[in-house]
Amino acid sequence: MSGFSADHALTEALFDTLPDVVFFLKDRHGRYVRVNQTLADRCAGGDKARLVGSLPGEVFPAPLAAGYERQDAAVLRTGKPVEHQLELHL
Repeated sequence: MSGFSADHALTEALFDTLPDVVFFLKDRHGRYVRVNQTLADRCAGGDKARLVGSLPGEVFPAPLAAGYERQDAAVLRTGKPVEHQLELHL
């Protein structure tokens, strides 16, 4: 988790209080380094540690994972954030 500050831990804790919001941070390789409880509940039986270090392809079905990985690659390639995009997360 090198490079992620205490501020990120605070942000994670804040997003843990929002039950219908998925929050995560990834490293430059697309691995999850911070996740909130909602994502853990939906994808890892409530265990955040099972998600940390994982790639989308290890968490989501292939069609969804491929889209997430393309999105990650575009952000890293262009340096531009994803904005004004609402995604339904089941």
